[in-house]
Amino acid sequence: MADTSVGAGTPFFTFRPPLLLLQGFGANATWQWYGQVGHFAPHRRLMVPDLLHFGGSVPRRSDCTLEAQVELIRELLDHQGVDRCDVVGVSYGGFVALGLSHEHPERVRLAVFVDSPGVGYTERDYQSLLSTFSINHISELLLPAEPDGLKRLLQIAWHRPPWTPSFALPDVHRNLFIDRVAEKRALLDNLLARLRGPPLGLPLALGAAWRAGAIGPPRGRTSAPVVKRSKRE
Repeated sequence: MADTSVGAGTPFFTFRPPLLLLQGFGANATWQWYGQVGHFAPHRRLMVPDLLHFGGSVPRRSDCTLEAQVELIRELLDHQGVDRCDVVGVSYGGFVALGLSHEHPERVRLAVFVDSPGVGYTERDYQSLLSTFSINHISELLLPAEPDGLKRLLQIAWHRPPWTPSFALPDVHRNLFIDRVAEKRALLDNLLARLRGPPLGLPLALGAAWRAGAIGPPRGRTSAPVVKRSKRE
């Protein structure tokens, strides 16, 4: 972590089982997890970091790759003295959790992926998404250039979108979505480049089996398998 300033709350109750919560491609970890912290806090030692280029995590050198996110989390675990933990990753955070489980399996006891496509996502799926929302790049949806785009993002990302008055949208957009836009787009480009390469984050044989349909969701659905135990084959 010598090259990065990380935004993360100080974990108390270090005797409790550690739980790492990894945010999606949103504003910051606090915004992502505020509704769950109260539930987990009485029972777990929580670690809720901002991922690179989000919230308070600012790298001192430019690195917009998934590998950098994974190494940031590994270094955070080292810094906090956590040998092994449970991990929950939502959306983009699921990719980071998957990468951590693969690259450092000894650090992950259990991994849960929430609304994260993982190895099940293909170039065809991505093109279908672009067509559905009439956009040319995923950043148009996840990094809205105008307040009206934020309203659409909330409607898509939330099962029950929070009521947000129209007059508040410009302030929300200015505070959450105009900082480090170029770096965040580069993170998305890095992720998209993997659609044309080996399956993300899992051993090649498992990823190939997933895409071939040997393991996978029912026809017509795309979702990643649940990995309960992290183990390098």
